[in-house]
Amino acid sequence: MMEKLRALDLHYADVEARLSAPETYEDPALVARLNKEQRELEPVVMAYRAYQRRRQDLEDAEALMGDPDMKELAQEEYQQAREELARLEEEIKVLLLPRDPNDDKSVIVEIRAGVGGEEAALFAHSLFRMYSMYADARRWHVEVDSVNETELGGVKEISFTIEGDGVYSRLKFESGVHRVQRVPETESGGRVHTSTATVAVLPEMEEVDVQLNPADVEIREGESPLEFTLWGRSGDGQLRELPRQELLLFTPFQPEVGSPYGVSLLRSMPFLTGILLNIYQAMGMNWERMGNVRFAVVYKPGDAPLEQSMAQERSRQIAREWSAAMEAGRDGRVRDFVAVGDVDIKVIGADNQVLDSEVPVRQILEQLVARTGIPPFLLGLSWSSTERMSTQQADMMTSELTAIRRGLEPVVERICELWLALHGYDRRVTVDWEDINLQDLVEEARAELYHEQVEELRLAREGKEG
Repeated sequence: MMEKLRALDLHYADVEARLSAPETYEDPALVARLNKEQRELEPVVMAYRAYQRRRQDLEDAEALMGDPDMKELAQEEYQQAREELARLEEEIKVLLLPRDPNDDKSVIVEIRAGVGGEEAALFAHSLFRMYSMYADARRWHVEVDSVNETELGGVKEISFTIEGDGVYSRLKFESGVHRVQRVPETESGGRVHTSTATVAVLPEMEEVDVQLNPADVEIREGESPLEFTLWGRSGDGQLRELPRQELLLFTPFQPEVGSPYGVSLLRSMPFLTGILLNIYQAMGMNWERMGNVRFAVVYKPGDAPLEQSMAQERSRQIAREWSAAMEAGRDGRVRDFVAVGDVDIKVIGADNQVLDSEVPVRQILEQLVARTGIPPFLLGLSWSSTERMSTQQADMMTSELTAIRRGLEPVVERICELWLALHGYDRRVTVDWEDINLQDLVEEARAELYHEQVEELRLAREGKEG
């Protein structure tokens, strides 16, 4: 034991030296780790150093017993040193016992009223006040997370966090059922009532950044298509079944035939949206070509040798004059362009055919809407939908939502039951859904449809009259 204590003493001195070095404080994480390590080592190291001092006192007193003048005083010192050494030895043995790794953590405390009605709620509130006052005395911080109060000042349930050093080591044994027998304030007959409350003390878990590579996880079907096992890649690169399968949840959504993996509703969206963006970009280019008219000015020189030799310079002059006339038009001024010779002016692209984009755009939009599973009328797209068709689309959407709910039910129930089991409750959980009512949405969509149909009739009538 002494060899272990000497090693701990040397390690403690090394930690102190590292904390005294200025370069250590360049790394805040290292400083926090060293401070924590120092606090953990300090009790046992201080006890060991006190043990060494008392042992030296014992040896000194034993040496003085040979002196007649100092014998009585030496014997008294010797006896005190022996008693102190025995006490320190027992203290060191306790300090060397393995510690709970959660002892230094903060805690989350949950108090729930049990048997006893309103009196149990008052008792639960008293327990909360007791823990709060104890925390204040030890300079811990208390923060209420949630509370369900009663009319008489009690609490049916309350959850709060206590932060500080060594909180869990002090409060971990408070978990369990607490009972009180007393005459309640609400009791007029003076009878003694028994009330209970349950207390759960949970260590606060540290946040861990977990990065999971989907390539390292494999889903395998069991004997039934509804049974799955999760496999992960270990350090040697081999796939092995993950432990604690009961804590792992996996529910595929719209799996393909022969595959346990689900398929996203939006899997085809990037491809379709890419095509749609290309169409819109081409439409923009066509509008730019058609909206910004461009001209081709062609100068044809005559057969005279002089005109032939001056053709290039003459073309530059005509180009400058035409540009000046167009710039004047942009400023709102009118300027005529006068050219001498054979000059031909044409609009570029006036005879080119512009592609019709209405049909492909609608086809792609129809596919996008179909992949989302949302009826077109809910997106404000009538597309000549009748009232009957809108009702059918609403019914189809209701069926899809019901199917999604059936897939979510076992997942939600399992999560809730697992949470209850971790908190000491053995209960079954059922999920109750509200009825899906799209009547209001259908009425709004129907009104929008009627409006669009009236607008189409008005435009058709105006076209015939014109």
